[in-house]
Amino acid sequence: MIVDLEIFKEELNDELHSILAYWITNAVDDENGGFVGQIDEFNFPVRGAEKGSVLNSRILWTFSAAYASTGNKNYFNIAERAFEYITTRFIDIN
Repeated sequence: MIVDLEIFKEELNDELHSILAYWITNAVDDENGGFVGQIDEFNFPVRGAEKGSVLNSRILWTFSAAYASTGNKNYFNIAERAFEYITTRFIDIN
């Protein structure tokens, strides 16, 4: 049973890194900063798509948690990018 749990843990870890790699590869917007607002079914960014605070906040939370869990500096850099974009581009009107 313990061997099965170790295999499962390794598979989950591999899946996590695969998902995060997808976001790093496809969602970073080097042209306009932050992250693209929309990706089409062919994994191409939709030019002019609005960027929302919810998506950027989720990216910040996800990559912060991934960094805290793994210590992977690339995850820290993505979280920092999201934080910077949120704090410079979104306005709290309340």
